[in-house]
Amino acid sequence: IKALPGFCIGLTGVVSRIAAILTQMLYSEDPIEFNIIQTSIYNLFVQHPENTLRGLFEQLQDVEAIVRFRALKFVNDNILKHSLLKEKTLATLLVEDILSILQEDSIDTEQLQLLINILNTPPLLRENPERISETIALKLKNINQINLEDKESCKQIIILLEAAKSFGNVAIF
Repeated sequence: IKALPGFCIGLTGVVSRIAAILTQMLYSEDPIEFNIIQTSIYNLFVQHPENTLRGLFEQLQDVEAIVRFRALKFVNDNILKHSLLKEKTLATLLVEDILSILQEDSIDTEQLQLLINILNTPPLLRENPERISETIALKLKNINQINLEDKESCKQIIILLEAAKSFGNVAIF
């Protein structure tokens, strides 16, 4: 696992596949193995940022909630702090990937809060504030029924309303 980023030097065509495989491995319960996986994804990101993000987010469409949460937490804790995000194309790519996950119905409250936190970071917010605001408003508008007894749904609605307000979309109010 540690050596995978090294194998990708000069082979950009395999980077997204390696990133996808490493992302799938985030389900690991072994803390040592988990840290090795995260380090490998980070090293891969430093070498090939765009392809690593593509591979990572390709895996987040149809995965278990724990893998998605861990991958998003990794992005939040590691990728957002990297100076590479100052590149406009990389920030835009990350915003688009996060927004595509945000539009899914299968995200839980914890993932939703993490997605909003990621989108609220200055490099990402600076690049696409209108797109972020529109996507949050659309997610709110697509809520057909509100079941007040479903605490998870209510929490998600509150998170989305607060996000819409903080991102400046008052058109939904």
